[in-house]
Amino acid sequence: MNSIGQDPVASAQNVQLLNEIQKDDSFTQTTSLTNGLLQITDSALGSVVKQLNQAISLATQGQQWDVEYERFEGYLQSNRGFAG
Repeated sequence: MNSIGQDPVASAQNVQLLNEIQKDDSFTQTTSLTNGLLQITDSALGSVVKQLNQAISLATQGQQWDVEYERFEGYLQSNRGFAG
């Protein structure tokens, strides 16, 4: 026998190996695609976290300004009688 075509057992083994290789290639492609999607998701979530932190920071600053304004308003009211 000189070729796979002449050996039915070798032909069957060849077909099985080709199927396994195709499964491995498909798995590798799926894994690569999944990895890419996870990187995109990670980046998007990173942006969301950054924006949420900025919103929290701005809200905290707003609360601090409210407290300062109330103090200033109280100061003005308590010193109204001293203005000439």
